[in-house]
Amino acid sequence: MRCPPPRSGVTTLYWQVDTKDDVVDLALDAIIGELPPADGAADLEWRAAILALLVDWRTTMSFRLSEEDRETAQRRLRDRSAEYPTLSANQYILEDDWDGTFVTGLGYALDGIAAAGER
Repeated sequence: MRCPPPRSGVTTLYWQVDTKDDVVDLALDAIIGELPPADGAADLEWRAAILALLVDWRTTMSFRLSEEDRETAQRRLRDRSAEYPTLSANQYILEDDWDGTFVTGLGYALDGIAAAGER
């Protein structure tokens, strides 16, 4: 695993990394690297193990938006509908079952991987 730079003698993090994306990568590496495997993950079939792992990672990195925050974000998308037509039209931000939507979308992706592996 990559490590953030040592604290002593470093005046700026950007001397240690090339871009802001590198900083985010290092932070996510540190967070995800500390997560224990899901209980019983070793006994799961591949699809269930991947689902458990990614749901755990998402839970660690997620935050909850208030209804007011979601409405404000949707208004902003509506104001910029020329740039984000699908998001603006479908009002995904107003949905409050983001966890369910994530699991459903992940299921579709894993179904595609499984189908490709069977060919």
